[in-house]
Amino acid sequence: MRKESFKTILLAALVVLSIALTRQLWMSIPVTSGIPSSKETDLDTNRKQFNNTIDISDVINPQSFTVNFGGVNHTVLFSDSHRIWKEILPMIKGYFEDGVTVEEITPERWVEIHNVRAIQVNFGYSMPIGVLRNLAQGKETGIYGKISAISGILIPISEDGLIYIWDKSNGKFYKAVGSMSKEKIAAIIDQIEEENSIHERKFEIPKYDYYYSIKVLFDVNNHVLVPLHVSKGIPEIKVVNEIDMDNLKQVDAFASTFFGENFDFVKKIIGTNNSITYMYGYGRKVLKVDAFGGLEYVEELDSTKALGTGELGESVKAAVQFVLSHEITPSHNIYLRDIKIIEKDKKKGYLLLFTNRINGLPVYVKDNRMQAPIEVEVFGKQVTYFKRFLTREKIDISFIEDTDNLPMLLTPQEALVENFNTIKNHMGLSGEDSKVFNEILASVRSVELCYYDYMNGERGKLAPVWRLQLGEDIYFFDGYKGKIISRFKG
Repeated sequence: MRKESFKTILLAALVVLSIALTRQLWMSIPVTSGIPSSKETDLDTNRKQFNNTIDISDVINPQSFTVNFGGVNHTVLFSDSHRIWKEILPMIKGYFEDGVTVEEITPERWVEIHNVRAIQVNFGYSMPIGVLRNLAQGKETGIYGKISAISGILIPISEDGLIYIWDKSNGKFYKAVGSMSKEKIAAIIDQIEEENSIHERKFEIPKYDYYYSIKVLFDVNNHVLVPLHVSKGIPEIKVVNEIDMDNLKQVDAFASTFFGENFDFVKKIIGTNNSITYMYGYGRKVLKVDAFGGLEYVEELDSTKALGTGELGESVKAAVQFVLSHEITPSHNIYLRDIKIIEKDKKKGYLLLFTNRINGLPVYVKDNRMQAPIEVEVFGKQVTYFKRFLTREKIDISFIEDTDNLPMLLTPQEALVENFNTIKNHMGLSGEDSKVFNEILASVRSVELCYYDYMNGERGKLAPVWRLQLGEDIYFFDGYKGKIISRFKG
């Protein structure tokens, strides 16, 4: 009884906070174009058009953007609806020049600078500095060699030439002084703020959700941002497998992209479970497409192609180009989520994890065999392993009706309240409920709104969820019901 009273009081407190903080910034979920199921995909045409219009920076880009309006007011964008990355990347090139100074700062200063008008790009992993240098086409000077990796870049508009950098892998923060005009950054912040003001003046649902730090909302020493409200409902999306296994011509056309002119010499084996295996050169190259359209490609390591494995930049470029050259649906909005070092036959290589966005939100998969929808192992310039399972909208998201009438999503903090006892037991906490809840809030390391692909469960559906990292554990919470969908070690 006492625990239920605590939950009731806590939920009531959240309502009071909602009223007290009168200004709200609502988050727009931009619509990305899909492919209606009534149209059969022309693989060759799509691939040529796609490769002619995309560059590596379209794939190696931030996972989210934090817009600071000054003071405690923020919003978070999970896709680049305002082309922020395209504006920032050319500016970053100036920090790979002579004369750039780098100074380590305290975590307290990093937190303090978030109270000024600024934009922060968040990569979600520690991007090696060499990868960013290649993207920006910069020189091996400036911040190069002084900072090993970058997890986030914060650009305040108050002073030209000054940026702040976070290296998550080393737990360090830096201030870099170079050459950068902040006019375009300031204009983007003004535009986002004005878009919301227009809706407010018309007494309409605001466009962007307002995010506050946990410290501001709950007086707990944690500066992770959470939304006060989620103003708009997010639709569940019915999806179909990207590869139609009933269309063998389509499957063969896609498979041919892995073997090129040697496809005529490829052995094709159709399994009893409707999977198809393509094999070339007694197993030198093998592609398997399962009955659900998932695929796995393995290529024998070639010592000549795998030369230069110490150069991360060339390996990342080779992996990205490989992914793009075998892309079926150009609207997938694929981006790099993580890079890990691996070793095979005493050669150093890299595992690159890619995911995609649908309806402006990242997609996570439920499959113990996969770390991400796309996995690539690369040694030097050779991709030796490629695994992917992607879906696409059954009906283009723009054709879904009545999205404005969907119920509001729960906030992350409401999901924590709903699962208070379960999380308390998971974390082995004890004591007064209010104290325990504060400990749970203090453990929050990241918050992300995303879609969840059940895969082995409720196939054919993407559901909106909250992804929270609490300590070392990753939780997925149903966006509407708040229940825990999945939990695993981060």
